[in-house]
Amino acid sequence: MRFAVILYAAVSLNAFALHAQDSTFVKMAYGGSFITVPQGESWSIERVFITGNDGYSIQVSNDNFDAKYSALDTIRVPHYIAEMEMLSARDMLQFKFYIKHIILLK
Repeated sequence: MRFAVILYAAVSLNAFALHAQDSTFVKMAYGGSFITVPQGESWSIERVFITGNDGYSIQVSNDNFDAKYSALDTIRVPHYIAEMEMLSARDMLQFKFYIKHIILLK
C-alpha cells in the first residue's frame, strides 16, 4: 500500500512538472508594425526591450501595452516611445517582446 501511494505521488509530480513548463517566447518587431495573436491562443507580455544598431537594450514600460491579448488581437508596436530618446536618433530600432503563452484550462 505504501509503495502505491509513493508511486501515485511520483506520477502526479511528473504530470504537474509537464504542465508547469515555462511557456515564454520571444517576438521581434520594428516600430510601427504589429503582431497578431494566433487563433486559439492567449498571450501576456512579460517585458519589452528596444535595441538600436549599437546593440544596447533598454527595457520599455509595460504600461504601453495591454496586460492580456486574446486570439486574433493585434499588438501594435509603437512608432515612437519615450525610451527611444536614450538611443541614437539614426538607429533602426527593434522591439524584443518576451511573451508568455497563457494556457486556458477547460
